[in-house]
Amino acid sequence: MVSDGILDVFAAAGFATQNISVLSEEFVAGVRAIPERNLAIEALRRLLADAIAGRERSNIVQARLLTERLDEAMRRYHNRAVDSLQVIDELIALAREIDNSARLGTQLGLSSEEMAFYTALAENGSAREMMRVEDLRILAQQLVVQIRRYKRSTGPAKSRFGPKCG
Repeated sequence: MVSDGILDVFAAAGFATQNISVLSEEFVAGVRAIPERNLAIEALRRLLADAIAGRERSNIVQARLLTERLDEAMRRYHNRAVDSLQVIDELIALAREIDNSARLGTQLGLSSEEMAFYTALAENGSAREMMRVEDLRILAQQLVVQIRRYKRSTGPAKSRFGPKCG
């Protein structure tokens, strides 16, 4: 479907929505059944890239890890290391992981800031080996509390270069 020379990949791939949180079994089956698999792959890639970009503002570590996984899956597809059905399955798995990670913060009772620290701590191999999930959760919460206290005690950020000349 071309509108003013621009291809709407989502409509061409048969996606009624541009949101990965609709990963129902019918949606997944529909994606796998699309005859134009290259369009399905591109639509999934864009959905994932948008979802990752949305997380980047609140959890840069998670966004970086997800971006690396998305880029790696697409690189292997473009290099013909995997076929279209395999990359579709990988992209769907990545979308489910993004959806599950959003639920993890809620399950652990963490704010978005606390979840960002939790992710950073959990990605550190030695911290993950030494600490349980509960320990990481508590540490992330304590870090956020300490940073908020510090920000309140120091007041607004001041330029180290003095007043503006003007």
